[in-house]
Amino acid sequence: MKALYGILLLIVATATSIFAINNSNNSNTSQNENKVIATFNEVTEDGSYQFTDTDKKKIYFQDIDEDIDLYENINRGKQFSIKWTEETVEVEELEEEDGFAREKTVIKKITELTEI
Repeated sequence: MKALYGILLLIVATATSIFAINNSNNSNTSQNENKVIATFNEVTEDGSYQFTDTDKKKIYFQDIDEDIDLYENINRGKQFSIKWTEETVEVEELEEEDGFAREKTVIKKITELTEI
């Protein structure tokens, strides 16, 4: 039971820490804007926003501008024009023995969303 609790804690901490962005690290942020047309599927268990593009390829975005709300079920199945960037962020990872460690990772962030 302790092992299960430890694994669950590790999963929850990892999922929530993926969004721990270090604002002082914005100089490493890539601002190349990309565009794609895709259908919204769901917000996944780890908090990513899942879409399917016109080629039936799944796309996952880990962050979204605060002005955009996709948590409502009314958006499922709707097609959107999406503008997004890749950003380098610092995340805290829970390690078994040493507690938390900071790592840099690249995430996809939705910057603009327009229903088609």
